[in-house]
Amino acid sequence: MTTVTSNRGGPALAGLSISPPERKPRVRLRIRLPDHTLTAEIAAKSLRKAQKAIREASANNIVLVLEGRLIAGDVIAEAGLGAQPRAHPNAL
Repeated sequence: MTTVTSNRGGPALAGLSISPPERKPRVRLRIRLPDHTLTAEIAAKSLRKAQKAIREASANNIVLVLEGRLIAGDVIAEAGLGAQPRAHPNAL
């Protein structure tokens, strides 16, 4: 299980530095917040894509989005992970 710790709403990328297990289609994430912990299962492929985006653009220039349905037990069901380059205000 991968643990991602939130830094009061800031980026929490330390847990994404692990390699997804080979031949496992899904990876379980545990996201620690100040008052509780959320869990989510995501596709291993989306974790690898996010890691590649972070390596290519650096952690300060990537926005990670974890989306899904929050259900009982602090579980994010049908979770998906996306990584996008951060838009810089000076880029326009």
